[in-house]
Amino acid sequence: MGEHKINYNLEDYTSLVKSDINLAVIKASFNSKITQFLWEGCMEFLFSAGFKESQITLFEVPGAFEIPPLCAHLCRNGKYNGIITLGAVIRGETSHYDYVCNESARGIMEVAIKYSIPVSFGILTCENFDQAFDRAGGRAGNKGVDSAKAVLDMIKIYRSV
Repeated sequence: MGEHKINYNLEDYTSLVKSDINLAVIKASFNSKITQFLWEGCMEFLFSAGFKESQITLFEVPGAFEIPPLCAHLCRNGKYNGIITLGAVIRGETSHYDYVCNESARGIMEVAIKYSIPVSFGILTCENFDQAFDRAGGRAGNKGVDSAKAVLDMIKIYRSV
């Protein structure tokens, strides 16, 4: 998908790269064609910013609904300074979509507030596959990059106050 160019100022993250930052990336396996592109964008951004593979741990969960419980578990163990979440929920014929979207968003926010650890909401909530594809490296950029950037920005803010 290499058409989306990273246009963030990577120098903004130099101080984080040189510090003891450890990041967790939680990727949902459901809708894997989309989440793989989100993960690739996220990792490309982190490596371009200077992070080493040893600073990043990938966890895969079945779907978006399973992301918040793993976020809570990782926050409790204290090993990670930030958690990047990646998933894709695409509307189907039932109300299942609404429950998964609402509960995954609520769960991620509750974890971030409870543990005061930056956790991004990198879960696409789209009406169809084309919308998801556009947001996973297509016309609307790569939200995996945005999710990684959000966590790094929040880590910087947390460290400054």
